[in-house]
Amino acid sequence: MKGLREEASARGIAPPHIVLLTAGTVWPEMALLVDAIITKPFEMDQLEQLIHRFLPPAESC
Repeated sequence: MKGLREEASARGIAPPHIVLLTAGTVWPEMALLVDAIITKPFEMDQLEQLIHRFLPPAESC
């Protein structure tokens, strides 16, 4: 995860959003490296909300 961010920085591009999907405990060190965490079991609306959180806003026509 850290490598992805470093590579994006080196290339001068925006870093990718990193979402951790887990069924277990998340180590605090790991939580610091991600943009969001979703735990199993999850509802589809939770996943949708998370995806929309990282999408750019829709442009009005």
